[in-house]
Amino acid sequence: AESGLAEFLPVEIRPGKTYDDGWYRSVPTEDIARIDEATDRAIREGQSNYTVEYRSEGPAGAIRWLQDDISVERLGEDEWLRTGVLTDITDQKRSELVQQVVYEISEATHTALDPTSMHRGIHQSLSKLLDAPGYVVMLSEPGDSGAFDFVYRVLGSERGSDGPRAMPRS
Repeated sequence: AESGLAEFLPVEIRPGKTYDDGWYRSVPTEDIARIDEATDRAIREGQSNYTVEYRSEGPAGAIRWLQDDISVERLGEDEWLRTGVLTDITDQKRSELVQQVVYEISEATHTALDPTSMHRGIHQSLSKLLDAPGYVVMLSEPGDSGAFDFVYRVLGSERGSDGPRAMPRS
């Protein structure tokens, strides 16, 4: 069973360690706490099954979202058998995030008090989807002036807007 799981969910296994050790290292601490809480609650309340979602970081650093549907069977006083069906829900979580970001961008365009706060809100939302430390909004006037305005600019660790600034077109 472990080899099938290792094919479906590869993790880094350090020398002298087991797949379980690698799995625990691949799951963020806050997700482990959520898994433990769901397991403890299911056992405490006598549930025969429960579902938990969590993230796992693969050996190459890719994050996958997983849903584990688990059946619980009591074998003895303090002994339980847990059997799970693990589903990769990464695409679903990504789709949910895209929907959330589109909603946030729509809200920013309709509720911002000024253009700078609107662009800042859009940038913050897009940053949830893209590793985009730099973000620039430029506007140009019709005609042949050869200039454009930076209406919002964040480059690297810089935050905020310098306000409108005429720059020559390249």
